[in-house]
Amino acid sequence: MPSLIDRFHSWLRGLLGYPAITADQAASTAAGVQIVHEPRERFVPYDENLLEQSRAQWQLGDWGGLTQLTREALQHHPDRAKLALLAAAGQLQNNNISAAQQFIRAALDWGCSKKMVSQVLVSGVYSTLGNAAIATGDKQRALSHFKTAASVGNQKANSILLAETQVMRETSRLAQELQSAAFLVATTSPAIPTPVKPDTGIVSYAQNFEDVMLWRALGRIENGFYIDVGAQDPDFDSVSKAFYEHGWRGVHVEPLPEYVQALRKERSDEEVIDTILADEIGYRTYFQVPKTGMSTGIREFAEKNKQSGWEFQEVTVLTSTLANVFDRAGGRDIHWLKVDVEGMEEEVLKGWHDHPARPWIVVVEATAPNTQTSTWERWQHYLTDRNYEFVYFDGLNRFYVHIKHKELSYFFDSPPNVFDGFLLAKHSDRSKPLIPPSLSWRVEHE
Repeated sequence: MPSLIDRFHSWLRGLLGYPAITADQAASTAAGVQIVHEPRERFVPYDENLLEQSRAQWQLGDWGGLTQLTREALQHHPDRAKLALLAAAGQLQNNNISAAQQFIRAALDWGCSKKMVSQVLVSGVYSTLGNAAIATGDKQRALSHFKTAASVGNQKANSILLAETQVMRETSRLAQELQSAAFLVATTSPAIPTPVKPDTGIVSYAQNFEDVMLWRALGRIENGFYIDVGAQDPDFDSVSKAFYEHGWRGVHVEPLPEYVQALRKERSDEEVIDTILADEIGYRTYFQVPKTGMSTGIREFAEKNKQSGWEFQEVTVLTSTLANVFDRAGGRDIHWLKVDVEGMEEEVLKGWHDHPARPWIVVVEATAPNTQTSTWERWQHYLTDRNYEFVYFDGLNRFYVHIKHKELSYFFDSPPNVFDGFLLAKHSDRSKPLIPPSLSWRVEHE
């Protein structure tokens, strides 16, 4: 029977993790034979390549991979301090602030210096700036930010190579996310019904069928509202006349006295602003070519008109801004805005300023006066910056649709055609015979 001392030794060995001794071992001990039993060594395996792998993820911006690191997995790793710091960087990039703070504290507790912590976190800030630049399409700025991130975090690294690699990686990631989002929208969003053309056609008065295209998109709206900048005559070449005949009303901006008088006579229930639009309110020299649509505020174009035989009158006129014209709308929906100002389109759009008005469709003359030379490159940003999308070019004008009414883009997939069901105004240039009247009899009888 084991003695009290033997039982105490057995209990103590069990408490300390030593194996229990057998009766033979106890007897050997009693006989003076010393039996030494070492405690079992507790070995916790770890991944020897984990630090190298995590450092590569950090350098290449694989923040999702770094968030897979857990405190439990790092607890017994010989490089746990550095790994905890890299894990903190990954959590920060994924906006997991609480988890990042825990890993930072662990990194400091396990031996990381504050300098190393600062370097890694500052490097992460530059990586964030690089990602933002990628999202806006500025790859050059992104490359600069990623290069700084690499050099701050690891001065021995090839920062240029790492930066270029991260630019390609983030660009590819963003493209994949956009594709996934588009697929998700396409597969989960309810089907949008196909827009329907108006039931009735119009008599077209406009110079280049602008009214036909606008009516196709907006003709189902009753009592709509428009703003016509450079309105000219109330009938001849008028974009608004067809809409007026169908109950629409609007505001006209026209500086030439004879056209102002005609508009006020024929459209007495509409507002006519007898000024020109620019980027600020004031006075300006204006070159009038009476009874034409060739008047302009730009001397260069006026001189070219004079060389073609069109004399101009140089006058001083009042200028207003597009923002002030929008105020006249009184907060109502502006269904279309047309700008035809003989080369002054950029100044007119610049005068939009920070006004919140967003016409559904904007039509802007896009070539230099009496030429096919494009001018839209100089002013289009005033529209795209306000979330307008280009949808159609008719050879003279560019049409833009605001993204809030993107469904209207559907109507601009083809030029005016027989299915629009329109007629030509009797005084339209396009309704005049193509041959002199003196030859008409001969043509009919040959």
